[in-house]
Amino acid sequence: MEEAKTFISIALPYKTIQPDKSKPYFSKSSLGKDYHIVVKNKLKLIENFLQNNYNAKTVSFVDTSPLHDREIAYMCGICFYGKNSTLITEKYGSYVFGRNTNKHRY
Repeated sequence: MEEAKTFISIALPYKTIQPDKSKPYFSKSSLGKDYHIVVKNKLKLIENFLQNNYNAKTVSFVDTSPLHDREIAYMCGICFYGKNSTLITEKYGSYVFGRNTNKHRY
């Protein structure tokens, strides 16, 4: 990470479908596809674009970064911290996976 010059952070909204309350569930965010897979696929699109168009060296992380992803998202300006330390975006509120960042080295 010492060579990193740019950090790109993304926040993806998740579907807020109404759960079947007769069945157990953890949270609304757990009802859809595994966000690790969904976000990683989105980050790969960004990486491919940067590699193909700018010959960039890239590396991406989804909850596996040695850095604090939530703070990077905050510093990139895509969200702010709520009273309970939840990341909140202007458009989607707290219904986002915002701890997922894409870090790029050039």
